Amino acid sequence: MSANSTAAANPAHVAPVFAALGDATRLALVARFCAGLVSDLRQGRERIWALDPVHLEEACGCLDEISIQWDKALDRLEKFVEE
Repeated sequence: MSANSTAAANPAHVAPVFAALGDATRLALVARFCAGLVSDLRQGRERIWALDPVHLEEACGCLDEISIQWDKALDRLEKFVEE
């Protein structure tokens, strides 16, 4: 099962990602404390940051599913208005 189908099946699973990214302060905190979206590795005096794309792919899958649902709802509304 792909990350996209997992997210579409359980949007609550990715809700924390949206909550974290929806506010600049929380986004900064997520980046600072890693919170599953980024990882860091200290190498001597340097800290190497890496984005973990899995959580973002799950969020993208959820957004795709929501987009499909909205498109269907808007199509139904358009048909209703035209009648």
